[in-house]
Amino acid sequence: MEIRMSAPDLTDADRQAVLNVINSPVLSMGQYTRDFEKAFCDLTGAKQSSKVARAANDARGRTTNYYRDQWLNFKAKLYDGNVMRVSAIQRVKERNGYWGRGKVSGKSKWKPAKFKGAYQELKVRIAVNPEVYSIARNNEIKPKTHVGEYTINAVDTEGGLVTVLASSPNENVSSESVLGVMKFAYEMLKLKKA
Repeated sequence: MEIRMSAPDLTDADRQAVLNVINSPVLSMGQYTRDFEKAFCDLTGAKQSSKVARAANDARGRTTNYYRDQWLNFKAKLYDGNVMRVSAIQRVKERNGYWGRGKVSGKSKWKPAKFKGAYQELKVRIAVNPEVYSIARNNEIKPKTHVGEYTINAVDTEGGLVTVLASSPNENVSSESVLGVMKFAYEMLKLKKA
């Protein structure tokens, strides 16, 4: 006796979407990937109770939440023997809604939550394979350099590591900007002669 769990539930639109990707000239990092990333990011976000790093009350008793959303964190051993770590964090500050008394009428009314600001932090660290690369600090590579939506805050090339710290005042950043900072870090490596 054979019991089937379930039949595939694919519509013609689902099949056509897959064919559109397969028939496109770019299978990865193309428009469909960007659309997926955008849709996925819209489902999560920084302003969730599980992502509150701390909360503070002001003199009037209003609570402000400080959110910390580490939306990207990976470590990868690359083909050339280097090990790359990338960490991206979004920080958001928002004052919770509260009951306030009107100055003119004296009546209590609900004041909605107020967005107070957000920014992005990005850290790229490369543990350099000394058999393949040497670290060649470029004088043009310095803090305050703009790479896409990011500004480079610090560059360190000590101890066989390349570390780049960058930040962006934007609430959201593009994948191209993240890749730009990763490329920026790699530009400090000089290929050794064989």
